[in-house]
Amino acid sequence: MREFFAVHPDVKLVAITGSAGKASAKIAIGTVLAQQFDIQLRNEEPKTKADVFLQMMGVKMPEKGLFKWWKVMRAVKKRIKAEKPEVQVIVQEFNPKELGYNDWFKDYVVPDITVVTSVTNGRMQVEYSLEEVANEMISLANFSRMAMINRDDIDGRFASFDKS
Repeated sequence: MREFFAVHPDVKLVAITGSAGKASAKIAIGTVLAQQFDIQLRNEEPKTKADVFLQMMGVKMPEKGLFKWWKVMRAVKKRIKAEKPEVQVIVQEFNPKELGYNDWFKDYVVPDITVVTSVTNGRMQVEYSLEEVANEMISLANFSRMAMINRDDIDGRFASFDKS
């Protein structure tokens, strides 16, 4: 990912995270952006960190095959080396299930815009406090160039977690 964005600095990354509403926000944002830009948007929810990277690269994991990782890496390298990227904007969902998930990406990508949809008693709430969940969701915004936080669905007391 670092190499892709270094070779193609004009490609913008819109990251979407939150406890709920990520898929709807991703589709809505992608629909609007597609009116003026060539976008990369995958409808599937990423299950792993590798899925996030593959979705951003526009590469699907082959279902079967001995050489599936070889095929994936070949497709990724082809996309990196392309003289002109196929997309202008990548709209990507980040789907944290544990603390530190969003922060892990800071060594690989710098979103141009991060949209935080909500902080709720969702999947992560079973193991973590609401404050920990809020900090996790907003952590992606902390290493983004710009952040948009849905203040209708995110308690104002969590705004202090945004350091951007």
